[in-house]
Amino acid sequence: MNFSVSIPLPDAKTGNKLSFWKIEIFSEDGKSVKVYSGDEKNLPPSQILFDGKNQDGKLIADGRYYATVSARYLNGAEPE
Repeated sequence: MNFSVSIPLPDAKTGNKLSFWKIEIFSEDGKSVKVYSGDEKNLPPSQILFDGKNQDGKLIADGRYYATVSARYLNGAEPE
């Protein structure tokens, strides 16, 4: 499954910047199965290809899954 990623990046002129981001995929029962994350040195990609494998590289069972996106900015904002 291909996810388009859109995490706002503040203009450098503002003095603010993205300091941490995370995209986490959960099973229907709320268990985390895969995490993609980075910081100001590893900015979020525009797309993530989820290959159906968990964090350990094992194929997960068919079912319903959902993703959350969270970010933290230098000014303290943490939209989710």
